[in-house]
Amino acid sequence: MSVGFIRFAKAANLVTAVCLFAFGITVIVMPSLDISVIRIVSEALLILFGIFKMAGYFSKELYRLAFQYDLPLGILFIIIGTVMLIRSWLETDIICTLFGSALIIDSIFKVIISKDAKKFGLRSWALLLILALLVCVAGILLLFRPTESERLWLVIFGSACILDGVLNFSEKIFMVKVVKNQKKEESDEIKVQE
Repeated sequence: MSVGFIRFAKAANLVTAVCLFAFGITVIVMPSLDISVIRIVSEALLILFGIFKMAGYFSKELYRLAFQYDLPLGILFIIIGTVMLIRSWLETDIICTLFGSALIIDSIFKVIISKDAKKFGLRSWALLLILALLVCVAGILLLFRPTESERLWLVIFGSACILDGVLNFSEKIFMVKVVKNQKKEESDEIKVQE
C-alpha cells in the first residue's frame, strides 16, 4: 500500500476519535439532547469507526501494531452500528448494551496492543493500558446500566465516549508510524526472509 493510504487511514481514525470525544462532551454538557440524536450519532460513529479501522488494517502500516486487530473490530463495529440503525425502535437499555459491548471489546484489544507496545519498547504502552482499562470499566457500566437516572446515564455514556476517543487518538498518534521509504524497507524484509 502507498504511504498516502497509510496517512489517510491514520488521519481518518484520528478524526473519528476526535468526533467521538466531542460527542461525549456534547452529551454531558447538553442533558436536554434528544435520545434519538444520541442514537443516530452513536450509530454513525460506530459505522465510521468500523470503516476506518478496516482501512487501517489494509494500509500495511510499518509496525503493524495499532491496526493489527482492526479488521475484526471494524467488521464488528459496522455490524453493531447497522443493527442499531435498522432497529431504530430499540430501547435505551439495548443501545447501552450494544455500545458498551463495542467499547469493552475495543478496550480488550487495546490491552493486548499495549502489551505488544511494551515489547516494542514504546513508552506510551502504560498510557494506552490505563486508558484501555478505564474504557473497559465505562463499557461495563453501560452494559449493566447501574442507574435509572437519565442524567447520570448520559454522564456515564458521555464519559465512555470521551475516554474511548482519547484511547483511540493516543493509540494512533503514538503507535502508527508513516515512513516515506516504507516500501523499500518492506521489500528488504521480504528478501531477508527468502
